[in-house]
Amino acid sequence: MSKDVRVAYLYMDEVTRERFNLASDRIGWANKNLVQQCVAAFFKKNREYYINAAKLDYAARNMAETEYYTELRDGSIEGLSPYRGERPDFGTAPLDSVPDIPTLKENKQTYGVVRFSDYNSVLFKVALIVDRGAMIQVLSRIVRQHFDSYWDLNYGVQIALDDARRFEIDGQPDD
Repeated sequence: MSKDVRVAYLYMDEVTRERFNLASDRIGWANKNLVQQCVAAFFKKNREYYINAAKLDYAARNMAETEYYTELRDGSIEGLSPYRGERPDFGTAPLDSVPDIPTLKENKQTYGVVRFSDYNSVLFKVALIVDRGAMIQVLSRIVRQHFDSYWDLNYGVQIALDDARRFEIDGQPDD
């Protein structure tokens, strides 16, 4: 199954917004699916971190794994048992190096709906717990990190090759 989450807007700085729009316009990613792609790539890369964070979190709440998972999948973070002691130390999180995007009017990018797989929706809620951030900011930071990490390797190279009307530049094909 999957879950649709209404996201009226995201925050994107000028560079991220330009890359987002180019990925949609020039690479062919449908604007409405692009954030979903960013989220899927983020959790593919960082799955182990969030699995371990979930284990720490449900243990600190004295919850069984299936009970914790089910509440996050079918309910909400607020439905979780309170911590039985201290909140866990989750260590350095994958988004720690990505600052919040300023909530300026010019950084607001109208969006719509993000579709999460059930599994990624649970991992996203774990990310919200770890980050303690608002959903829009965490999602916006995932998008920014995606384009910062993958622009040159996955997106920009395709645009450069197309602009040059070449299959490779300097012996470097599009991978």
